[in-house]
Amino acid sequence: MRVVWWMLVLVLAACGSQTSAPNWTLEQIAALTPEQIDALSEGELQKIQTILQPEFARVESQLIQLQSQLEALVAAQDSRWPNFDYTVYLATAIPYGTFFTYYRTYSGPDWSNDGCSYSPDKPLFLNFKDPCNHHDFGYRNVPQYARGRSETYRKYVDDRFLSNLKAVCGDLSWWDPRKDKCYVLAYTYYAAVRNFGEGPYYSTQKRYP
Repeated sequence: MRVVWWMLVLVLAACGSQTSAPNWTLEQIAALTPEQIDALSEGELQKIQTILQPEFARVESQLIQLQSQLEALVAAQDSRWPNFDYTVYLATAIPYGTFFTYYRTYSGPDWSNDGCSYSPDKPLFLNFKDPCNHHDFGYRNVPQYARGRSETYRKYVDDRFLSNLKAVCGDLSWWDPRKDKCYVLAYTYYAAVRNFGEGPYYSTQKRYP
């Protein structure tokens, strides 16, 4: 009887811990630190992934449409600066690996960067620095044009940032214990620029119509 009693206590305790587990929202996920993400259980990581997947899919769908539009525009132009369409193309339509084949090729753009600014460049030893540097190019060049000074174009730059971060995660082996954590980290970095990037974006001086 005593064994049955203790089994009942353990079952009730397990049920209680399950009902007290957080029901994750995008806002809660965005607020997680790398240390908190590293401490998440596999079960919590899977719950968070389920919530993030629709957001990831939406961003990728929009980027595909944008890339198709920009490729048609730049195909009919040369790459001399100033060139709004080509600037947006480099900032938003190509992945960071391709972007760095153009790095400092032209003298017109601002190629300066500072990595991930106030966030770690390599959380959990993941290379987020290159996607951050590509993102810097977008923030330091697209708003130089009057047409680029809008939330539409800022979001294009941020969406490419998320896609680049996810590419870092996708390159990890399936057995790498950081893989699921990497996708959560990617979203927190993306949320940071969406929530706090407005000031830095519009602080770039307007130079062209």
